[in-house]
Amino acid sequence: MTDHNESINNKSNDTNSNTPGSAPSIQSFTRISEDIEFIQFNECYQKGDLEQSESILLHLIDRYPDEVQLERYQQEIKMQRSLREMSLKHNQETHDKTIKKRLRTTVLFSGVSALAIIVFMVTAVIVFNFASKKISEQNDVQLGIMMSQVEQLLLSGQPVPASQVISKMEALDPEYHLLPDLQKRTNELLDLELKYKESLDFEKRQQYPEALSILIEIEDAKPGLWDIPVRIQSINNQILAQEYYQKAAAAYAVGDWNSVIENYEAALDITYELEDPIKKEQLLNGYLRSIINLLENDSVSIDEISKAEDYYRKAVAMIPQSTAFANERENLQEVSSNLLQLKFAQLARQMLEDPQQTVRSVSQAVSYLSKAKNLSPNNSELQNELINAQLYQIGFQNFVQLNWNPAIDNLKRLVDNDPLFANGNAALLLYDAYVSKGNQNYSVGLYLDARSNYEQAEILAWEDTKNPMKLFQVEYLLGNTIGKVGDYSNAITYYQFSLKPAYIYKQLMVSNEFYSQLPISENFETLINPELTYNQYFDAFSNVHLLFSNQVLEIKDGECLTFFAEENKSTTFAIQTANNLSKNVTVTFGQELKVPTLGN
Repeated sequence: MTDHNESINNKSNDTNSNTPGSAPSIQSFTRISEDIEFIQFNECYQKGDLEQSESILLHLIDRYPDEVQLERYQQEIKMQRSLREMSLKHNQETHDKTIKKRLRTTVLFSGVSALAIIVFMVTAVIVFNFASKKISEQNDVQLGIMMSQVEQLLLSGQPVPASQVISKMEALDPEYHLLPDLQKRTNELLDLELKYKESLDFEKRQQYPEALSILIEIEDAKPGLWDIPVRIQSINNQILAQEYYQKAAAAYAVGDWNSVIENYEAALDITYELEDPIKKEQLLNGYLRSIINLLENDSVSIDEISKAEDYYRKAVAMIPQSTAFANERENLQEVSSNLLQLKFAQLARQMLEDPQQTVRSVSQAVSYLSKAKNLSPNNSELQNELINAQLYQIGFQNFVQLNWNPAIDNLKRLVDNDPLFANGNAALLLYDAYVSKGNQNYSVGLYLDARSNYEQAEILAWEDTKNPMKLFQVEYLLGNTIGKVGDYSNAITYYQFSLKPAYIYKQLMVSNEFYSQLPISENFETLINPELTYNQYFDAFSNVHLLFSNQVLEIKDGECLTFFAEENKSTTFAIQTANNLSKNVTVTFGQELKVPTLGN
């Protein structure tokens, strides 16, 4: 607006300077400029209010029609208005263009944004679907794992953990198609678990039939669950044990001690221990009474002895090792120990005296004597008997193995201690050991050693009057051996001694063939030529079997020839020779043998 005023002022100056008669015009304009409306016009014009300025200017023109300056103002205002309208039009066009441009931009942006939103939404849907599928797959995998866990838990009989896993499955997928079946099976197993606990309560109160009924019901519903089969067997055993207890108590009342022991031991096989003191006392008395009954029998067998020993050990084990039961232990040991000791010793002696003894039976006899000695450790007689039995065992074992030197050493020590040990069996073995060792030495030309062996056998043969065959045999063997070292006179003497007993003469009368080979003792040639006489005796005795009578007898497997020969009045050497047997002194297989004897 200042520019506008300056324009008006400049125009006024130009007019005044160029127009003739400018003095009156200046005066006129001065008068107008003082007009209030002109001042208002000027203010409105300066403010740019062209419409108001033009309205005021029209009043001024009407009042001052001749005022050229006002017309100039009017023209200028019109120009300003025209310029303004042009500017407004230009601005409007620019504005419209801007609006259109913005609109296009907005539309383009909106389209791009919409497209972006669409792309985003499509992408989001795709991602969501993919994520949902992925989550669904993961859930399916997890549900599958959980289902396997539930199956395993149900299979192993753990319904509570199975129920917890099922709750987690419901949280993942309430609509999972296998949940109803799993829940049903879990609930059924929970019900069975409650019944199982109920059966345990019955069993704890020893109400076995009730407990068994519930367990059988569970087993029928789900075979093999938990420890049901084992527990059913255990309860059946408990019921059976109770039946045994009842039978044992009934047997005890009538004094049937074998039945008492049988039933209580059958119960112990099931329960492994007796907790009831009354039952313990009854079984202990049963052992004690049975031991006494067994050992008071004079014809007690080995098996019965073993049974009594077994009862004794069991009875001692049942008595607590405390001072409170000292009297019971003392009474039991006093009664049973003495009887067992006696029977062990008796049985051992019987086995050692048995003519059909074997290495095994001798070993068992020594074992029985050792048990007897252990029951009475201060019994010196038993101690000596055990020592002798051990010597006998070693000697007999070496004898059977044909180890003549150790056999002779041990058997000689024994016979020196007790000549009648084992009813003379030790002396019989020693005799055969000397003869066999003598035969061995004779066969290799050790005649002096053989003579010594035969002489020891002769001493033993003189003491055995029941079997003359032994003395006859060892005397003619001495004759053979002594002659081999050139002592023909003594050799002839032994031959003559062997034939001197009356029963030999009787046998010679029967056996003419043997008798005809003997030299005539009154012959002068015999006296001056003893070597010739010896040779005649030697040749005759090489056919000594012609003198014997033979009987065929059966011998059992494993039997010792020494005792078999003694029982039948013969000798081991004679039997071995008559049957072409090896040098073994025991028979491996049972068989029939020719048994040579000196007549009847």
